[in-house]
Amino acid sequence: MKSLRVPGRIDENDRLILDYLLDVIKPQQVEIDIILLDDDLEDDYEPTKEEILEGIREGFHDCLTGNTSPVSALWDDMMIQTTAEIDEEGQLILNEPLKETNPQYVDVVIWFVKNSTFQEQSNEVVCQNDLEASNRELTASQK
Repeated sequence: MKSLRVPGRIDENDRLILDYLLDVIKPQQVEIDIILLDDDLEDDYEPTKEEILEGIREGFHDCLTGNTSPVSALWDDMMIQTTAEIDEEGQLILNEPLKETNPQYVDVVIWFVKNSTFQEQSNEVVCQNDLEASNRELTASQK
């Protein structure tokens, strides 16, 4: 499956707004991952040595007592998976509205499903290039 990563934002009405139109892509159904960016952390913040050691102690204690979660659960608060459609104007239209999200900046990964126009066009170009290369090789070997 091919993918495209596009920056965007979620507005106060829980709508996904992309920074770019997808007008070079033909209308089609797509799967998307909305990756929520953590804007709460200050870029300049550096934890102290004691804060780091305390975090390690807490993590070690949680591990020993079995207070753990699967790694896949980490994505639950960081990513939303859904489906959408790209319309004629290049707008991404979600099949279901987003629920209970805060206005924030996001990265959107658009996955083109196997039967999509984008995938078919890409495969046609690859097949055409492979055919042309094979023809050149055949012509060269006949000389």
